[in-house]
Amino acid sequence: MLVAGLTLVACKQKNAADTAAPVVDATNIEQEWEHFMDEIERAPFELRGEKMISTASKNINNELGYRILTTIELEPSLRLRLLKEMPDSMQRRTEAAELIRKLQADGNGRINNFNMDTLGGDWIQLYSELKKNKITIIDFWASWCQPCRAEMPAMVKLYNDFKGKGLGIVGISLDTEHDAWEKAVKELGMTWTQMSDLKGWDNMAAKTCHVTAIPFTMVVDAEGNILEQGLRAEQLREYLGKTLK
Repeated sequence: MLVAGLTLVACKQKNAADTAAPVVDATNIEQEWEHFMDEIERAPFELRGEKMISTASKNINNELGYRILTTIELEPSLRLRLLKEMPDSMQRRTEAAELIRKLQADGNGRINNFNMDTLGGDWIQLYSELKKNKITIIDFWASWCQPCRAEMPAMVKLYNDFKGKGLGIVGISLDTEHDAWEKAVKELGMTWTQMSDLKGWDNMAAKTCHVTAIPFTMVVDAEGNILEQGLRAEQLREYLGKTLK
């Protein structure tokens, strides 16, 4: 998922998540659901997806977690993973079982091709970048996202360790200001390809890929086939260690 300047921010982020997403006694599910939805409404828009995921994960064994996962549209691969972490008795319920089957049947699929500007203003296609590498990590991030910034030193090291073995990274920024985007890329030492339409959460690629929280990664091959989704830096390193030898 730290340079000294970001450590405190990351700790605050973690503590805020712990406070905002406690394990609840979901015996009174309607009351707990109403409280949860009120908290989501009060949360900043860019943190809502992360808060939903955090709350679902921490309540994976009770009715609140079950309702979140079966009624709220989350990123498909992450949603499937959490559904399969529920107790077997919950997974066997008709609603959950049908959802799990649907998500499994959909599979990872293939990422859509799209065009966006680079930092230098060049209009490029995603697939033209994918063909340069054996495996490409598509990294959704933003300069204002502190968890993204905290993750970046590990991503930089990951890239340096595996780029000679066929790894590429394409950063998809959810920024709205070019200067903030460019400054962060330089500060964080991100030397890989960057793309953005500077539309924030309305970013075309993010909407197409159902990205609801960042940082978020997709691992694809040279043809655009999705191999993995939602892995963080340590998980990516483990995966690449087995895949790129």
